[in-house]
Amino acid sequence: AARMEAGDEAGEMSTDDVDEVEDDEAPLLADIKREQIMLGIQAGYDEISKLYQRMLKAPMIFLGTLDPEVGPSIFRAILALVSEEGVDLDEQTTEYDDGETWEIPSDKPATWGKFEYNGDGETRPLEEKIWYDLMKSDSEFIAKWFKLLGLHRGVVHRDLRRFSHESTAEATKKRDPESTTRLRDFYDEYPVLFSSYRAMFALMPSATRIVESLHGMMRHSHDAQISLAFYNAKMRYNVKMDYEMKEKRRVYVRKRAAAAKGGATKSKPAKHADRKKTQAMVGPQLMELIDTYSAEAISSLPDDIKKKISIKEINKKDARTAERKLALQKRSRDEQLRPARVQNRGEVPVDELLQQGRSTRTKHTDEHAMRPVREENSAIDGKLVKTYWQRVPADQFKMEAFRVFPTFESPEAWKAGKTKMLKKTGEVYDIGAHMNTIKEIADKTKPNSLNDTDVSEMEKYDILRMFVKFEQSVVGSQNESASSTAKKRMKAIFQHIGREIKNSQRFKSSATYAAVEEEEEED
Repeated sequence: AARMEAGDEAGEMSTDDVDEVEDDEAPLLADIKREQIMLGIQAGYDEISKLYQRMLKAPMIFLGTLDPEVGPSIFRAILALVSEEGVDLDEQTTEYDDGETWEIPSDKPATWGKFEYNGDGETRPLEEKIWYDLMKSDSEFIAKWFKLLGLHRGVVHRDLRRFSHESTAEATKKRDPESTTRLRDFYDEYPVLFSSYRAMFALMPSATRIVESLHGMMRHSHDAQISLAFYNAKMRYNVKMDYEMKEKRRVYVRKRAAAAKGGATKSKPAKHADRKKTQAMVGPQLMELIDTYSAEAISSLPDDIKKKISIKEINKKDARTAERKLALQKRSRDEQLRPARVQNRGEVPVDELLQQGRSTRTKHTDEHAMRPVREENSAIDGKLVKTYWQRVPADQFKMEAFRVFPTFESPEAWKAGKTKMLKKTGEVYDIGAHMNTIKEIADKTKPNSLNDTDVSEMEKYDILRMFVKFEQSVVGSQNESASSTAKKRMKAIFQHIGREIKNSQRFKSSATYAAVEEEEEED
């Protein structure tokens, strides 16, 4: 193109140029690069999904209810899951109210908003169903955190009922999605519920900062020859006395800055020793601190405390003393083992040791088995815990138990129901006792009492496969299908959000719901 503009040979292209343009390898290389880019984008979406999965689990999912657009849908899905886990939403406990009485406002709704659907012609709205399906696998912990946040208490009951009625329709929304004060809007509508959230989540960062600060002190100043008691005293000094002295000097800096601007004192960052005045304040502060440890103050202490704080007693607690005692113990033990090491152990059976090495299965062998084997082992372990059987529906429980555990079937078990089977009785129909028997046989702590097979030469999971027919589980297959569907929905959601971010568009939940529904129809 440059030669054409310059008039080179009347704008004609050379033979080499034509060959380069028409090279057959160029399109193939472009296809390969395009495929690599698409694989990279897909890997990025997968990683984003992993990072955000924690946000869809308790307790962080409760913070999603603060959103004015999708929060009501998330909250109604949480109420449905909590109710299914057996939590009484109308418990209204006053156990922690210290005898105080709470006046219920007159605007408390008489009933809950619609969040339960029995399936007889009733369909859960799509915007609620998506969140319900995503959180279903974590319902047990959501119910646990529902109580840890204090949402079963009477004082918050009014806000919960009002929130369950909040609409997501554009015409009847209570809170503006475009507002710049979303948290304040939520507090105005549901003050007690907001206070419950704040009591839990607002303190988490503060506690984390304190712990990380102490960890930094240990990392930068740790010395193995200094006792932990000294470090403990040093940290207590830093987080209390030293902090208070520095804060007094910072207050001086803030007051001067506020006076210069003619305004009130504000709590803003300030250095505690960046000028002569604050540096000069250090001396008087230390002298004032020394008075706390004056001879007169120490003389008034009891004799037993005086003895504990003497130099002699402090030296006894030094880390070097403990290390010397440990070294003496090691030396004594080595001297006792030396005669046994030098004695004649006889001829070493090399062939026998080699055979044992070939047949022995190590922990590494089990942990790093091939992926199909690991998946089968995981499926077997999942069937040997009561949590799995507690979630099996009652009408399918008996047949599911007999399919998975053929040795469990008996006339007594046929007569028992789910509740009776799960109860710890030790009878032949106690499924928990039967699972423990299988585990003990696999671990070879008890002989095989379930059939006539000799398991002495069998490996652990080979024994478990003999008793646990996981591949015949119907409920387990249904759960795997539901988990796969949830992953596909997560993928569709983050793909759509990624396109909106790329195109600099604001997130709209209605568009995301439509994208998820379209993805499911295509599948």
